[in-house]
Amino acid sequence: MQQEDRAEGVTLGEVFRIILKRIWWVLGAAVVCALAVVLIVHFAINPARVSYSMRYELVYPTQAEEKYPDGTPFSYQKVVERENLNALRSQSRFSSINVDKMYQKDDISITAERTEGQPTRYTIQVKGGYFSGEGQAEEFIVALAASAKQDILNNAAALDYKIDAATFAGASFAEQLRLLEEQKETLVAQYESWIGIYHPAYAVDGKTLANRLAEVRVVYGESVQAELETTFKTSGYDGLDLIGYETVDAAIEARTAQLNSERALNVSILKQFGVNVDESGVPVSGSTLDGELANILQEYITRNAEIDFQLKNTLKPDMVQAFADRLSAQYAALAAAADTANQVTESIYSANTEVRFEKQTVTQTGGMNAILMGIVAFVLVLIVGAIIAYVAESARARRKALKEGGAADNAEQDEPKE
Repeated sequence: MQQEDRAEGVTLGEVFRIILKRIWWVLGAAVVCALAVVLIVHFAINPARVSYSMRYELVYPTQAEEKYPDGTPFSYQKVVERENLNALRSQSRFSSINVDKMYQKDDISITAERTEGQPTRYTIQVKGGYFSGEGQAEEFIVALAASAKQDILNNAAALDYKIDAATFAGASFAEQLRLLEEQKETLVAQYESWIGIYHPAYAVDGKTLANRLAEVRVVYGESVQAELETTFKTSGYDGLDLIGYETVDAAIEARTAQLNSERALNVSILKQFGVNVDESGVPVSGSTLDGELANILQEYITRNAEIDFQLKNTLKPDMVQAFADRLSAQYAALAAAADTANQVTESIYSANTEVRFEKQTVTQTGGMNAILMGIVAFVLVLIVGAIIAYVAESARARRKALKEGGAADNAEQDEPKE
């Protein structure tokens, strides 16, 4: 009965026994094919199809307003612009990357994801065909994000709260007073802004923001400012302009001519209304003012008295120069405070600007898993190889059996008959 079963087919054990005779050839072929598939997918197919991306947050002091330190709008797209890509390519590790083609083909992009109350999340995505591998793509994206941080730090370092020295020197007294006031307001506002973002006790370079604000408030303080404003108005300096004159004396001479002309006009007006005044425009003894015009005419008299005082007492070269020197001294003090504010701002941005990546490795999309494809290829080749091995070995066995059977038949025919 067993012989009949064997005649009708083969057992599973015999199948495996036949395949095992060629197992090393089958395994060798499967391994070679699997490696070939892995290499082809990894180096040929995936680079053309895969994209790499990384998501990160760019944290910096003025991120809520999305502005650079100098107040201009923050442009996150600048990261993937041609100029920035070329700057990155100048680094030796990225010199082989064709950033021009990458830019022209729109094979690189950046998107922003905004959530209220949270830092904006940016995602940089780039086609994989430009890189030697995943590692270089990761380095490239990290470097791009770092360039955005550096752009902010460079902007902070370039800030200058000072009034231009030449501009101040070329301004009139009235303009200089206004510039000093604006300079003071700018510095105070900047420190108050930092305190609003952080805290009065937040220390920068060893000193709290509250103390730094107090130091600025003292410079060109309210009392000094009021005194200079009063001196300016009561001393005849409101129309005095040193610019355009070679000497202070020449400027005073021009201002004196203006005041004399103004006084002469006032005197003529007073005389028209019957007010008896002397050459300086002051009413002579016994002169009185009556009626509704009294208050109006008194203004002219008061003004003439001011002019007389200015001409005799304050419009003197030494006094004018002293006033100019006081304004210059206040400018120098505010300029020093502005330099300090520049350094404080730079330190704040340096300490509080960073790039935070959601993952430390790139995310790969669009390609095939080379290892998985290699495993699939290994299994398929193993199965196909086993079938081929079985068929080939079975055919060889049949040929051998036929050959041996023919030899036996010939031997029987050659035996002598009794």
